[in-house]
Amino acid sequence: MMETFFEEIDKSGAIKQNEEAVVEALQKEEFFMAYIYCCELVQGLLEITLHVDDSLPGCSDCLSLLHKRCMACLPRNQHLSERLAHEIVSIVSEKENIVARLRYDGAPNANGSAYELVSVLYRKYLELKEWINFYGQKVHYREGITISKPENRTINTRELIDYLEGIHSHSIESSKSVKDQLTKFGFDVEIMTCGKSSSNNAFQIFEIKGDWGSPGISALCLVSEMLKILTGETSTNSYIGRGYQYRDVLKRLKAFCSRENRDRVEPTQAFEK
Repeated sequence: MMETFFEEIDKSGAIKQNEEAVVEALQKEEFFMAYIYCCELVQGLLEITLHVDDSLPGCSDCLSLLHKRCMACLPRNQHLSERLAHEIVSIVSEKENIVARLRYDGAPNANGSAYELVSVLYRKYLELKEWINFYGQKVHYREGITISKPENRTINTRELIDYLEGIHSHSIESSKSVKDQLTKFGFDVEIMTCGKSSSNNAFQIFEIKGDWGSPGISALCLVSEMLKILTGETSTNSYIGRGYQYRDVLKRLKAFCSRENRDRVEPTQAFEK
């Protein structure tokens, strides 16, 4: 029997277990806990569908990203209903009010207040799950950029090194800013559309969630990929900590770029394999 998209993305069974926890809490009439579980259930389903792990802080952010991907990857008649998205955000946003009632009015009042909310939210969750089973595959991808092999292209390595020396080793740069910078240095860079690139042989750098702020391109991933693209070398080393690793990889890249005062980077053997 062919598995559904939901079964495909929930290989660990985490979402299924959370569903069971919600149902069990409802059966025990623990409506407050059922509501909390259900909020987490909606968030978890959106995260694994969008392939973002825990990089987005809330349900509203996930649904905004889902809307963006629907616009990019699906015809209008297949988009998630704006009404459903609005209703989910509205119900989930009541969490703070329910927690406040638990704190000040006691558990009975909080439990009673959560009954209608969790009843409605679970129905909305099932609607969302049904939509994801039909169309989730189209929005299930990681954001990032692709960099084509620099064959027959002149790369300004001096400006590249200046740029890499100027960014913090722990920084997370937006895909657009990285694309703009690398394009100036002579690279052919593309922001992935619907998780895909027009080039089959391009190098890929995926966005990650940093210690703060929005997801983006890690400085360490960027400098490591530059080393691989220009020299064919990998960035394996024994350093612990991104700062040490970044400086080590940058040192190796800088040494390569400064040899014979090259501004022209020829294709390496790595590209000829």
